[in-house]
Amino acid sequence: MSRLPGTSPAELKALLAELGVRPNRRLGQNFLVDGRVLRFTLEAAAAGPDAAVLEVGPGTGTLTAALLEAGSRVLAVERDRRLAAWLAGALAGEQGLRLLVGDVLRLDWRAVWRAEMGGAARALVVSNLPYAISGPFVRDLLGGDEPVWERMVLLVQREFADRLTALPGEEAYGALTLLVRRYARAERLRAVSPASFWPEPEVESALIRLWPLGERPPREPFESLVRAAFAHRRKTLENALQQWEGPGGRPDRATVRRLCQRAGVEPSLRAEELDVADFERLAREAASGGI
Repeated sequence: MSRLPGTSPAELKALLAELGVRPNRRLGQNFLVDGRVLRFTLEAAAAGPDAAVLEVGPGTGTLTAALLEAGSRVLAVERDRRLAAWLAGALAGEQGLRLLVGDVLRLDWRAVWRAEMGGAARALVVSNLPYAISGPFVRDLLGGDEPVWERMVLLVQREFADRLTALPGEEAYGALTLLVRRYARAERLRAVSPASFWPEPEVESALIRLWPLGERPPREPFESLVRAAFAHRRKTLENALQQWEGPGGRPDRATVRRLCQRAGVEPSLRAEELDVADFERLAREAASGGI
């Protein structure tokens, strides 16, 4: 692994220049150059010989190499073909590494996981995540039937971390908060400054850890109810949910009031005042024909 630039900005810049790679903001190519953040990430993940790890956006392999050195097997998914080709050569001979090239939101990486990583005692996600895919990627991980993740340790945009850890009534509290919290407990571990990356992103970052809850209830009608309620977050439920495409089409005001009454939720409340349990009750009543 001596060819890897690690967290040295000078070596990283020299390597990218050699490969003709200019960091692409659209792909979230901000490379970690802070050894302290790297060590903290590894400690939070508790990776070891009993673990298999999904890593998205390995880049020049700084985190990848550290996970392999800890004895973990790693399924790494890299969208940039030039970086992927270089990384495959730099880590050639590493038996614990499986490298896929492409968009993680489009690839069938789960088939590869089942075939090559499924026997591990612990399934982890550890990644310096491209910010643009944070929401859909995390929701896909938590909402899928498998693998059963033990924990996820992610470097993300601070705004995204705010949304996952927000409490009812806070500005950052929204549909994403509930769509993730239904499946996992989110924990903010530490703030990460732009200076920890090269090139420096224009936003602050944060290291978070997600603890999946294990239960994976049906997505609907919970998710559509949440989205409809927060689409007009300043409106009360009895007004906002009239735009919800429920099992029988859009309900009228009386139907929404009846649904709320059966679920034990006050229709004059706004979405930002409700928690997961409130929406779960609404969803159960809607699914059972309680409207």
